[in-house]
Amino acid sequence: MHGAYKIIGERIREYRKKKKIYQQELADFCNISRGSLSNIESGKQRITIDLLYNIAKKLEIPIFNLIPADPDSQIDFQSSTRIIDSSILLRQIDEAKRASEK
Repeated sequence: MHGAYKIIGERIREYRKKKKIYQQELADFCNISRGSLSNIESGKQRITIDLLYNIAKKLEIPIFNLIPADPDSQIDFQSSTRIIDSSILLRQIDEAKRASEK
């Protein structure tokens, strides 16, 4: 998997543990199996923008906190369009920023 998936997964795990949320609880909220969540957290499974949004919602954090900002870790949008459509991502980031400023 691309390095960005690993970073996203590590961030999900980090925030989940800070919030003291078990994998099963987060998986149930997102309507996925605990095994799928485990694979996402370890960077072995791709994640959709919808799932990323639901995870951020349960963790009560802006979605952009889960996305790598380092250029060397950025998701290659041309070769990885299955993970995130950039226009949807930018809209979600804008919405999250506006919500966090309230």
